[in-house]
Amino acid sequence: LTKDYRDLPKTFIMVGALDLFVNECVDYANHLLDHGIYTALYVIPGVFHAFEKALPESPQARQYITLRDAFIRGVFNV
Repeated sequence: LTKDYRDLPKTFIMVGALDLFVNECVDYANHLLDHGIYTALYVIPGVFHAFEKALPESPQARQYITLRDAFIRGVFNV
């Protein structure tokens, strides 16, 4: 991990609760937050890695897209 956090951007992290990397994602988000980096973390219940690609019409995929798009609009003030 970096030692210089000054230039890191706002960060969006979304992970399925069943994803094998869920703990690493949560740890990384907490690490960024501990260093003052604005971080939005969403753990989506009941889904696995890349669920939004495998199940693009699912309610969880729609939730992901809504959260992601809102984050991007917020970052760019659009």
